[in-house]
This record gives sequence, C-alpha cells and structure tokens, in this order.
Amino acid sequence: MFGLVEGRYCLGLVFHPRLGVWIPPGGHIEPDETAAEGALREVTEETGLTATLLPPPHPRLPDGYPYRAVSPPWWTVEIPVGPDAHTGEDHVHVDHQYVALAHSGRPDETAHPFVWRTEADLSEPEAIIPDARGQANALFAQVHELVLSQTGWPG
Repeated sequence: MFGLVEGRYCLGLVFHPRLGVWIPPGGHIEPDETAAEGALREVTEETGLTATLLPPPHPRLPDGYPYRAVSPPWWTVEIPVGPDAHTGEDHVHVDHQYVALAHSGRPDETAHPFVWRTEADLSEPEAIIPDARGQANALFAQVHELVLSQTGWPG
C-alpha cells in the first residue's frame, strides 16, 4: 500500500510479530468477501487507513458487459508455509497480491506497528521482508504514473 507522505510516495508496512519482519498489510479473506474486499479490509484492520485498489494493467471489459468486474490482483503466487494459526500442518498459501493507495485514516490506531518506507529506505536489510523487496522496488518506479492514470491525482 502506497501513500503520499509529505509530498512523496512511501510504502506502508506492518510489523508481523510471529515472523519478526516488516511486510505489506494482508491476511486471510472472510467467507463472505472477495479477495479484493479482503485486501481492503486487512489494510484497514492492520494500518488504521482506508485505501483504494490500483488495478494492474489489464484489458477492460467491453462496454455493456452485464456483470460487475472484480479488481484483479497484481500477482497470484503460491507460498509454502509451515503450521500457523489456521492449521497445524505445512501447507501452501495462494496469495492474491494487490497494490493500493491509502487515502484516509490514522495510522496510529493500528493492530500492528506501522511504518512508511521511502524507496531509499528499502535498501536497508531489515526495512522489508526480502521476498517483497523486488516487487516494492518495481512498483516505486511506476507509482506516480500508476496513481495518475488510475485516479487522476497528480501526486
């Protein structure tokens, strides 16, 4: 999740207490929600902020298509994990990874420690979980244009 902080884009991260690392907000979806709805709910629960999903480049549905489009993730990946609060067995998480832009709320009212990181901050080894560093760097390179094209906000 990106946010415009003091005139520059920053990446919002939460501290994961069990893993001991800074990660993008996220979690499991509830039975009555889509993955996109779950992503937005988790952002609010974990950061105190509300956000808008920024869809990846993808073909638009034709005009007049009769069904509601669901915001697609930027990436869908399989991550092998060990036992956790949901199961006592090794298993695989299928992560739907979204990109969002924060627009309101108070990050001091959070369930987890929260921090804004600049692009330069990501060079520090402890700044972000290693497997998300490459994605974050790639997104920083295009966040200004992405926000402008999706929202019209100049940033």
